[in-house]
Amino acid sequence: MNGLKTDTIINRDALYALRELPEESVHCCVTSPPYYALRDYGLDAQIGREDTPEQYIDRLTEVFRELRRVLRSDGTFWLNIADTYCGTGNKGYHADPKNPKGRNGQQIARNNRVSGCKQKDLIGIPWLLAFALRADGWYLRSDIIWAKKNCMPESVKDRPTKSHEYIFLLSKSQSYYYDNEAIKEPSVTGKWDAMPPIGGVKHTESGENPTYSGNTPSNNGMRNKRDVWFVSTKPYKGAHYATFPPDLITPCILAGAPETCCAECGAPYARVAKIVGKQVTESMRIAGCNDAGEYNGQATKDFESAKAQNASDTKRRILESMSQVKDYSFEPTCTCNAGTTSGIVFDPFVGSGTTVATAIQLGRRGVGLDLSFKYLNENAKARIDDVRLPLLEDAWK
Repeated sequence: MNGLKTDTIINRDALYALRELPEESVHCCVTSPPYYALRDYGLDAQIGREDTPEQYIDRLTEVFRELRRVLRSDGTFWLNIADTYCGTGNKGYHADPKNPKGRNGQQIARNNRVSGCKQKDLIGIPWLLAFALRADGWYLRSDIIWAKKNCMPESVKDRPTKSHEYIFLLSKSQSYYYDNEAIKEPSVTGKWDAMPPIGGVKHTESGENPTYSGNTPSNNGMRNKRDVWFVSTKPYKGAHYATFPPDLITPCILAGAPETCCAECGAPYARVAKIVGKQVTESMRIAGCNDAGEYNGQATKDFESAKAQNASDTKRRILESMSQVKDYSFEPTCTCNAGTTSGIVFDPFVGSGTTVATAIQLGRRGVGLDLSFKYLNENAKARIDDVRLPLLEDAWK
């Protein structure tokens, strides 16, 4: 598509590289830019070391404006971002004596003076950025909570330990590619555990609530992906400690980048469902129904009322209540008839290479940019395991 080399990592500044990329050339972007005032990578053009949050938001908005041009009209943008606290003024311009080289690489903090914030205020970086992107033309479709099962401990005594970050799902258009079926999750229909209710809500052993439609448990055992994702952080032995867990970005890639698309125009193939049979639902089993759709005499009140009617009507009701078994295939949405390829996943702040590596392992194509040659050369290439990624200066033929 448009001469873009894929399955590559590129040592370039994100903004300048994006300006040279072809329009509408990638299907999906999954990225995590440097967070504001939390780390110093020692690079002159780095993002995250601006004097004010407003400058930081403006720079990212400019980068992602170019991304919107590069993204296909049916593409999606998955943005991971964390917040920053307004720090104490007496430490803002001095190196930490316990860490003369700087904590997380930063000797001078930039978060000590924030307009409109008092010391110890949470700045609200994620939502400032989300609203700026929405005002710039993006559709803000979802805020996803990354709930870290093994979050970093904190010694704070006057607030809860922070254990989450945001992933914002944004789109370029009102209508876009999103494979809902690819990321469905098992519905929880097990027994309640013995844990007392918290806030009036009971919980299952998995820590989640069961899925119900009215008073009936989910029939086919699957449900739509929720917007709270419980994913553990993954340690990485390398200079870039803030790495994406592959489990976190896998749903983004599966939903946002087509497994199959047209090799000429890039149009994603559509998932088409074909009904191949029916099966007894979980609610029917609870009511005493066997695999053949026959009740054993312990039917629910609804079935008892159905039995009072004629036999053919009873059979119809049973068949209608059985869930459909579907088989899925992918069909073209264009008339090119030019063969197939896979969708392109793009990350302008690829860091240690997780996005591109995960994309390739999921059968997609990947392109990643990063300003630091050191991280790309020393960490990204080693992180790929069996996926071979060439390190290039550009990605254009």
